[in-house]
Amino acid sequence: MDGKVSTLREISIYNGVILLWVTGHLGVDGNEMSDRLAKQATHTVFFGPEPAVRITASTVRTEVRAWAFKEHLKHWNATPACRQAKALMEGPNWKLTWTALRLNRREIKVLVGLLTGIDLLK
Repeated sequence: MDGKVSTLREISIYNGVILLWVTGHLGVDGNEMSDRLAKQATHTVFFGPEPAVRITASTVRTEVRAWAFKEHLKHWNATPACRQAKALMEGPNWKLTWTALRLNRREIKVLVGLLTGIDLLK
């Protein structure tokens, strides 16, 4: 049962999933054959073009941001440079990034000086 639940959770990341109880087809003409064919199809390896799945733009943005953050964090942890920045921050932070992008030129110089230890205001 746990495998089925985890599979449903994985599928529901990118798709709307509704779990419904459907009564059996016992004794209904044609439904017995459709049940057999459906069960057979679940055990058949899919080939051909990928099925079209609707993925929203916000889902794509969220996933790309999560991937980029993970990659940036790997780079952050692997680089020996940025000693002062690493002492001041735990790691990459989207909120701080957006705040920094809204700073004026003088404020950016102060921020760069704090993070690098280089006084750019001279």
